[in-house]
Amino acid sequence: MLMKTMYYMFVTNLTLWAPVALQSAEAQEEPRPPSEVAVVRLNHLQTFEALNLVEEIYAGELDALTAAEATGQLVLRGEPKVVQAVRDLLQQVDQPPAERSARRTRLLPVGSYPLEEMAKIVLNSFGGEQVRVAPDMLNRQLAISAPPAVLDDIAGLVGELDLPTQTLTAQFFFISGRIDPAAKPEGSKLPEALAPVARTLSASGLADLTQARMILVRSALGEQFRQRGEVQGGAGESFTTSRFEVQGHLGGRGDSEQVELQLSANAEMFGQLRQGNAVAAQGNLGEFRLETTLAVKCGEYVILGAAPASTDRGDAIALVVRIVRD
Repeated sequence: MLMKTMYYMFVTNLTLWAPVALQSAEAQEEPRPPSEVAVVRLNHLQTFEALNLVEEIYAGELDALTAAEATGQLVLRGEPKVVQAVRDLLQQVDQPPAERSARRTRLLPVGSYPLEEMAKIVLNSFGGEQVRVAPDMLNRQLAISAPPAVLDDIAGLVGELDLPTQTLTAQFFFISGRIDPAAKPEGSKLPEALAPVARTLSASGLADLTQARMILVRSALGEQFRQRGEVQGGAGESFTTSRFEVQGHLGGRGDSEQVELQLSANAEMFGQLRQGNAVAAQGNLGEFRLETTLAVKCGEYVILGAAPASTDRGDAIALVVRIVRD
């Protein structure tokens, strides 16, 4: 359903713009943290059992792994997060033989569901002395120790909750216009698909509506997205260059028609400064900024906000979004 209530940001030096192409920011690699050495003492588990288990799960992720059978210890060297993950796993499985005989350990991969939240759900649903859960953040899996019958039930629950990751595409449209209380949608140059948008913007006092090309952002449901770059030209001659950044989060359930959008949008525009109908000079036309959180129905066009330009130029810009499932 198209939003009828618009959020206006009254800024004094702001005008229209229209993106044409994208240039993504280059990802920067973080430096590798220094290695950590840890000695894990085993109270009940045999060293060869612990060594085989750790090698099976963390092969290639530890810099060094040694078993000291005489003292019943494992010596680890690697990144701190890897060493901590091994500690957590061994703490769960290093139990007395009587307890281990009544339980089995199984590794359950988790694809898209938040891993720590999944671990809490399992503990809350099957909690007790017989069930132990250790999240393996590096390999996105749960190390679960429980009686065989309970393990099957836990695996079933994880499978029901861990739906496949869904990828969404957010289409952002910047629409330029002129402030006119007598505006009518018949004068719009927007395509037929944006007719509801044209009617709402015209009713709000914007005329001579022109659509810019889209900014396309693809993101997995539940993950953060960020896209920034610079565009040249646009749908009209009043602007020449625009720098933009859109970032936020797409949340919600995978089986729902609605998606929760958290968005921060910024743009800086350069082009022809107008005085009435005449071009006065080339320069900075202003900045557009918007922050919002709202529910968006997939497939529909939603007006996120509109910003009037300075009163002497009478220009305005609106930001519209449409989210579709890939």
